Amino acid sequence: MTENIKVKWYKTPLSKEDLKLVSKRSNWKGLVQTLGHLLFLMLFAVLAYWSTLNLKLFYNIIFFLIYGIFYSFILNGFHEMSHNTVFQSKGLSRFFYRLFGFLSWNNHVFFSESHRVHHHYTLQRSYDMEVILPVMVTAKEFFLRGFINPIGFVETVYGTILLSLGIVKGKMYTGLGFASAEWKELLFPKENMVVRKQLINWARFTLIGHIFIICLSLAFGLWQIPLLITLAPFYGSGFLYLLNPTQHIGKKDNVDDYRLNSRTILLNPFLRFLYWNMNYHIEHHMYAAVPFYNLGKLHRLIEHDLPESPKGLIRTWIQIKDMDK
Repeated sequence: MTENIKVKWYKTPLSKEDLKLVSKRSNWKGLVQTLGHLLFLMLFAVLAYWSTLNLKLFYNIIFFLIYGIFYSFILNGFHEMSHNTVFQSKGLSRFFYRLFGFLSWNNHVFFSESHRVHHHYTLQRSYDMEVILPVMVTAKEFFLRGFINPIGFVETVYGTILLSLGIVKGKMYTGLGFASAEWKELLFPKENMVVRKQLINWARFTLIGHIFIICLSLAFGLWQIPLLITLAPFYGSGFLYLLNPTQHIGKKDNVDDYRLNSRTILLNPFLRFLYWNMNYHIEHHMYAAVPFYNLGKLHRLIEHDLPESPKGLIRTWIQIKDMDK
């Protein structure tokens, strides 16, 4: 992608000592969050599996929807891994980035480039097409994502098959939704065949991997396993749909101040755990090299220079609706 402009972003000043402190990476802290999230998912996966053996269909659906709610937040872990700040070890970063990408049907090759540009040109029109204002949140999309999202599944599988066949044209369908064909062409021009090959190879790995899971599971009579892995990104993600858009919805584009184009909200410890601290979104954009587990410290250091942060998701959406009036 041709990068023709340089945005002089405003950043709240930090002393060298404070910046060094909050930028410190830790394998231990990264593993606590990453393995903690995966173990949490395993617990609810076991409960969902148990329900299919012992309870009626209605309760099966409830258990699987609860599991889907928690599973959807793998997307936030995937996002954090893209910054290479979760671990001090590059090997751990590469492994879990790809694992979370596979589990969420996301192509890490595409997202790495897309998200790099998003941070470089946050909400600059014609340069950042990862997030385009106005961000639309609809009841239809909420209920679709919140319960069962067959359209998202079909589009994602279709897009993955096309990429697997080496067809890069058209929209980019992933577990995060879709990106425009124009955006994909800008990020991966025809001239850059090396990176395009990486994009295609990961699509093939994802497709073959999920086909293998389905075939092996069905061969052993474990039909629940594909529901818990392959299909999991496509049900129960309504709560995530209420959280992720708060990052930029209702804010301004074409500005050089993250305090104007991003939003920080205050959440309870459990939601911060699920959300990988992405509620501190101004801080994340202002100092993208700071690991997610240090964003709380960063918030306390610079909150005097930030807009007032709404407390809780309900107050956040009230604030967003008030902005529309």
